[in-house]
Amino acid sequence: MAQYAEFIDFQENDMNFSTDDRGRLALGGIHDSTITQFSLDAAAKRIGIQCLSDAGIITDFAATSLYTLNISALWEGSVISDIFVWDFTDVPDDYLFDPEIGWRHLFEGRIDDRNQLLAQIERYKERLPKAKLVSIGCSYGGNISFLCQELRIEQTHPVSSSQAS
Repeated sequence: MAQYAEFIDFQENDMNFSTDDRGRLALGGIHDSTITQFSLDAAAKRIGIQCLSDAGIITDFAATSLYTLNISALWEGSVISDIFVWDFTDVPDDYLFDPEIGWRHLFEGRIDDRNQLLAQIERYKERLPKAKLVSIGCSYGGNISFLCQELRIEQTHPVSSSQAS
């Protein structure tokens, strides 16, 4: 049974996928999908996440040039609620201090003071003008936030019997 893959690159502001005005990824097969694979190579500064939807859609996320990362309360088989992707200079103010998504989650346990948080964001803006902030919120707890230079998303859709003929 043949399958086809849709490659979506998020590099140099060339977005082939869309987000809503809040930064929520608008890609089918994401909401309520289950995290089936998770890999972190700290030495190579890479993270990989694979999700599987009830409809059989496999979504792979691969981030490179990983700068900082926070994973909290993630369980095996976590179910994704939302994924946010921002050019990190465009993160809405609502996500400065949200404890589960965005900047506050990224620096959870490291920076608690509002002024220190804002100062750290400014330092990153100067050093990493093309970085992406990605936040993944899971239903029933569990969150992943990371700052990276490049994000690749690949989605494989199941082939129906009419397409296979």
